[in-house]
Amino acid sequence: MGTLKSEGNQMEWYTNAKKSVRTRFPEIKGIVLFNSSFDANIPVNTGLRYLDWRISFPKKIFIDNILKKEPEPITYLKYSYRSEKIPGGTIVKQTDLDQVKGINYSKGLNWTENYNTLRNKELSADFKEIKSLGFNTIKRYGPDVYDDNIFAAAERNDLNIIYGFFIPEKLDFLNDQKSLKNLENTILKNVLEQKNNKRIIAWNFGNTNLQKLENYYEKPELIYYQYAYINWLKMLIRKIKQEDPGRPVTLDVEVKARFTQTVMFIKDAIPEIDFYGFVLTDRSPKTLKDDYNNLHVPYFFSKVNAVKLLNDSLSDKGFFIADWQDQERKDLVTFDGLKDNWGKNKVTLYRMRGEFKKDSSSGLLPRVKILRPAATIYAGKKYGYHALVESNNEWKLADSLNNGLKYDWYLVKTDPFGNGISMSSLATGSSLYFKAPSDPSGYQLYLNA
Repeated sequence: MGTLKSEGNQMEWYTNAKKSVRTRFPEIKGIVLFNSSFDANIPVNTGLRYLDWRISFPKKIFIDNILKKEPEPITYLKYSYRSEKIPGGTIVKQTDLDQVKGINYSKGLNWTENYNTLRNKELSADFKEIKSLGFNTIKRYGPDVYDDNIFAAAERNDLNIIYGFFIPEKLDFLNDQKSLKNLENTILKNVLEQKNNKRIIAWNFGNTNLQKLENYYEKPELIYYQYAYINWLKMLIRKIKQEDPGRPVTLDVEVKARFTQTVMFIKDAIPEIDFYGFVLTDRSPKTLKDDYNNLHVPYFFSKVNAVKLLNDSLSDKGFFIADWQDQERKDLVTFDGLKDNWGKNKVTLYRMRGEFKKDSSSGLLPRVKILRPAATIYAGKKYGYHALVESNNEWKLADSLNNGLKYDWYLVKTDPFGNGISMSSLATGSSLYFKAPSDPSGYQLYLNA
């Protein structure tokens, strides 16, 4: 947009334009100013050669920024994001981290909203089994009401811990300074209390917030929030290093579009980060190990599905399986554990045991998947789904086999990003016939065998 220099009152015009954009067109996220003095699109009979759209007072526009969106975030852009790493050695080297065979342990987190209570007897049994399978480290978010029991069980079973801080993705890094300060104080207090805990080998920041900001903001507003997050995290990590200089700090980054650029940006902005935890999801693109190594940053796999880990031969680097057990909480359902929500072993658990222990029992459970109808799904119409079971390297209908498996079908409601938020039981048996819900794209079927 722009206004001719010859018409005068440019400042008044831009001020009114700002008000109009804000009140009448809130969907507009950015403004492009036309600042040319060589516009040859001349109306007839004017005697002009060019139209001059240049801004008479650029300082008012670009420095005083009359087009700003309140509150002005310019303070976050005054910091230099290229800085030297603060002194302090670490107790974990890349070669040590490559030996980590870990698993995320989310059971019982957010206990007020979690349907799985974490009794001490159950916790002890879990850690004993985790150790027996060949894992040597767990990753756990905190602070949490079960922390003391977690530490004690880890000590009894000789398991190390990467202790994580889950940063809420809807936190306003630009404007909500009170919440940011409260979160910072909580994290630093926890570091101070646990820095002498020898079971903790590293601190971790989870939830890939820098990337998830793209879900809530458009450019150029997005850039301000990203830099605000980077600045907050950088200052916090420096304080952690001052309090606990010997223990490394790690940051999760999801493997997705522009993954390389994201890592390079963070590397330049926060050199204090010691290791990067790469998060692999079902939506992650196929990435070769050389692609990770070419980043020239120390890394491990902070969250990876067991099937992907084994199929892509990633176990020669440090890794953490996505979860020990499927989770069901208020507004969250997950299916990436080695055990299902009811504590029963899944086929992936046996595959991991076979990988680590060379245990022949890894083939006890066959692979199972869903045969979907070859039709477009419409709300309210009835469709048939069938369980398929792998037998002798072939997929066969479950009802043609006598393998003793029991099949339970569940309907999972998902959010706009495809994450499960609730689950309800549908039926039992090798086949399912049911009416599609009102919004079929917002649901998925889950088959448990």
